[in-house]
Amino acid sequence: MKKVAVLFLAFLLALSMAMPCIAEGAAYIRTLPQYTYISSRLLTDETCPEIRIFPEYAYTLFADYGDAEPVFLCIPIMDGAKASSIRSYEVACLDPDKAIQVQYMVRESDSFEEFVNEAEADEYIMRDGSDGTAAFIKPERGQAFGMIATRELGKSAKLIISMGLDYLDSKMPLETRVQALTEAILAEVDRVSAAMHYETMAPYWSAGMFAGMKLLDDSFASLVEMDFQPITVTTKDGEALSDIPFIPTEVDDTKVEGIYAGSKGNYVEAEFSFDTNPFPAYQLEQQEEGASREKLQNGDECLLYVSEYDGEIGHWYASFPLKGLQDNDKQVYMTVHMTGNRVTWKDTAECLAIAEGFAQACKVVPVEEDPYVPQERPADAQTEAAQDAPAAQDVPAAQDAPAAEGEWTCPDCGQVNDGNFCPNCGAARPE
Repeated sequence: MKKVAVLFLAFLLALSMAMPCIAEGAAYIRTLPQYTYISSRLLTDETCPEIRIFPEYAYTLFADYGDAEPVFLCIPIMDGAKASSIRSYEVACLDPDKAIQVQYMVRESDSFEEFVNEAEADEYIMRDGSDGTAAFIKPERGQAFGMIATRELGKSAKLIISMGLDYLDSKMPLETRVQALTEAILAEVDRVSAAMHYETMAPYWSAGMFAGMKLLDDSFASLVEMDFQPITVTTKDGEALSDIPFIPTEVDDTKVEGIYAGSKGNYVEAEFSFDTNPFPAYQLEQQEEGASREKLQNGDECLLYVSEYDGEIGHWYASFPLKGLQDNDKQVYMTVHMTGNRVTWKDTAECLAIAEGFAQACKVVPVEEDPYVPQERPADAQTEAAQDAPAAQDVPAAQDAPAAEGEWTCPDCGQVNDGNFCPNCGAARPE
């Protein structure tokens, strides 16, 4: 059931699955004030209108930086594409109509030489980095890669662009694949180079940007809606931090991660996800110290696991049932996981009180009752894109030419072949 594999360091977007295109004349999902859909098919222009990335993981944004504030690389999203997953250092986008997926990631120590050495042949290297940009393609895989120097993020920092043109396949002529990939990656490298800019603490990472979330897994006909609840915690120095708002830092499918930043160095990392096998259940089976079954105010059972060290709670898990949501007759649980940095919780009761707030803020909504979920799914995007792809060159019929031993003439396009499939149109060899 759980499709969280992230997705971020290993970027896989399944266009082979039924793609959520919108029926002709229907508006795409665009407005849901202060909410973000946590799903590759439901992120919107409003929740992620621009790529904003930083070379390190999000928690460093709230660590002790002294007087320095982190600088973000900002890039307008490619026309026709939507953000399908976000992290502080990486954003993946998808254009379902053209069957194109693109990933953007910033790293601090990659070199142009090492980058272009990944090309399988010199003729597939389009730029070598001498002008601050590099690009190469992998025609057999339908992939292209670009690199751009981003010195404002660090002397050797680079932006890496990974592009997949999913309408290309190995049955197309090599020249067609090479041309399409070359044009696509060079156009994107040039677009990004011209449009990218830098911002200190970009507004994307501000509290209040998102008020809640909607989690959706294709296994269900329902989505999970939850408002983000502010929390109150105590620092290890005894300072009370009240009503701290939540800042999402990672968005993907059935999971959202983020930070409750009380002050520099004093923060809570939080993760929300749902599954049939919550972590506290495993701890209970192992009879681990700190694992317990508690009761919520509505009588539901809450599975709790509290990790305590030297009399202080450093992190804890709470899992509560999502009523009306099952997977193969198994109960689905929402799990809240919180980890403190210079922050602690007094006891189990304080952790349970926070879990109680999220349990009350959670509800299961049938997909057909949500006005922002597209209900119609037209033909697969990959098929539509393939129809718009550059046509293969016509191959003259060769029925009159004598065929060599083992060769056969394709009845569909006239290509003479010696394999089991026609390389021009993909037809199978006649029996």
